[in-house]
Amino acid sequence: MNPKFRYLQVVAEALIPLLGFYFWDWSLYFILLFYFIDLFADLIVSHFKTSKIQQYNQQGEPGWLKWGLSSGLLFVVSLVSIHTAVWFIFPSIDFWKEAKAFWMYKELGIEQGYILVPLVFVMAIQQYKMEFVRLRLFEKQDVNGLWLSKVRAFLAMIGFSGLVVGLSQFIILPEWAYVIGIVSFVSMYSLTAKN
Repeated sequence: MNPKFRYLQVVAEALIPLLGFYFWDWSLYFILLFYFIDLFADLIVSHFKTSKIQQYNQQGEPGWLKWGLSSGLLFVVSLVSIHTAVWFIFPSIDFWKEAKAFWMYKELGIEQGYILVPLVFVMAIQQYKMEFVRLRLFEKQDVNGLWLSKVRAFLAMIGFSGLVVGLSQFIILPEWAYVIGIVSFVSMYSLTAKN
């Protein structure tokens, strides 16, 4: 991918949660749910990428099942660790109520859950088609490298969550500081990770 386009994409991806927090009254948990949906869509698209790599190489990859299962497990562990971190920051949070509020949040009179979730998946598939298929990245990438980047991302999230839990034992930062920290962490990881 063109480095200028990559920087532009990272800035655009960072703007959505920042605008949500500062102008649309999104909470920290709203932003995390947005990232979870995007992460899940990326995990699904990784299976499409693996299939395309296999088609190109005309052979099956025995590691696909192992990588897919381990990534799925790490996705669940990441969700649990991030929820644990949020609970340490906001002990009275009602996750179910917050998730429902996220789904039912109305922008222009439409509940965002019905628009945002399908839109995230459509955008992930379009990005797969435009970048991975059209630019023929499947010719240069191997399955192990693809999935290793996912495993590293999940391990980084688990580590970041542990840092937040540890820090929360001594000090609770203002919500904006966590939002800036998460957006910065995701942006830096996006710039340095090789997908």
